[in-house]
Amino acid sequence: MIELAPGANQVAIRDALVQSKDVYLQPGIFPCTAALRIPSGGVHLWGPGTIKLTAAGPGYDALISENYPSSGGSDGAVIEQITVDGNRLIMTGDTSSCVFFGSQDLRFQNVTIKNMAGTGLLFRSVKRAKVLSPTLLDCLIDGFCAYDDSASVQVRDGYGKGHGGYAFLLMGAEAPGQHQIVDCSIQGCEAEQNAQGFGASSSVYRSVIQGNIAHHNVINIYLAGSLLDVEHNVNDVLVEGNVLSFAGSRNIKVGGPTGFVDYARIIANPCQDAPVDVELTARARSTYGRSNPLRGGGLLNNGIGTDWL
Repeated sequence: MIELAPGANQVAIRDALVQSKDVYLQPGIFPCTAALRIPSGGVHLWGPGTIKLTAAGPGYDALISENYPSSGGSDGAVIEQITVDGNRLIMTGDTSSCVFFGSQDLRFQNVTIKNMAGTGLLFRSVKRAKVLSPTLLDCLIDGFCAYDDSASVQVRDGYGKGHGGYAFLLMGAEAPGQHQIVDCSIQGCEAEQNAQGFGASSSVYRSVIQGNIAHHNVINIYLAGSLLDVEHNVNDVLVEGNVLSFAGSRNIKVGGPTGFVDYARIIANPCQDAPVDVELTARARSTYGRSNPLRGGGLLNNGIGTDWL
């Protein structure tokens, strides 16, 4: 193991990871003027240190996978306990994120990611990853997003607050061909004071939003379909056992502005204190709803083939 003192930059941290594969960051600030590229080979980066972007200008990414912007690398990486501060007030772009593209078998645990001028943690085409107990704060776009054709990504026991988009989002790519989110789950998390708490958009299949708490978001859970066309639908998503309250608009909304949501299962989600508890738009097809206590604005149902009791 190599132990680094505050003041080490992205070059020093990467060199230590290449040399040792096990690097501990002491408490304090680790200033980075460019992205820290995480090597392949099962590295372990951990400790109470804070990686902070310090270069002003267009948005810089903070942590990136080995081969980014190409796919691949960083397989088997474990990142624990650290804080990543995007320092977005000095940025002039909206691209700053922690981005992993085409990586496999990742684990993030007890990591805090904040102040990114983009999405806090973005997984693109990532397979078999776990994000455990993350804290995601005040990012310009989303807190966490599994994107493109990511599969078997698990998010557990996280907290998301203050994001301009979703706190936690599953989103397939809106592009020709098969770009599907498959077999992903968001469970046991809390989202508050975001534009949307939890959601799925564009080519999301066989995935789960379960056992979460959402409150004081504009929409607490939003299954949006595609933002662009009707060829990239959300299909077979389970929304179960989420406790939802104090939404500015909707506790649950199913159906986006263009794309369809098919066969969503909305089960046992207590809803209260919102203008509308559940809205099924005209682009919600074959929605199945059971045992959802609605104690706010009730159900607004314009869906097609709804089965709701």
